[in-house]
Amino acid sequence: MKLKTLDFAAAGIVLLLALISALPLLFSDHGRLVEITADNNVYTLPLDTDAVHTVSANDHELSLLIENNAVSVTSHTCPDGLCAAMGKISKPGETIVCLPARVAVRIIGDRDSEVLDGIAG
Repeated sequence: MKLKTLDFAAAGIVLLLALISALPLLFSDHGRLVEITADNNVYTLPLDTDAVHTVSANDHELSLLIENNAVSVTSHTCPDGLCAAMGKISKPGETIVCLPARVAVRIIGDRDSEVLDGIAG
């Protein structure tokens, strides 16, 4: 059986339609969560709802700003301020850590899927 030019064109159209239909899934931020670990407690917040949250732990306080599907530390009482210097995070697996306060802020996937990071077993 010999493939003809129209066969390749049809296959290309099918692949293009599949890619176009997958684009909303690739770029959707809906459903991602912010996971905050502080004082051995874990809290989850929606990333798609703008808000300001205060986290107190280990005699320090952090203000977290969730805005435009990203989270950042806007103020802190820790001495080094590295957590604020980390900037905004928005993709699953990205993390902000404040060592003096012992707080970790991490973006996780949506409620229905598992986030795979660099270490998969």
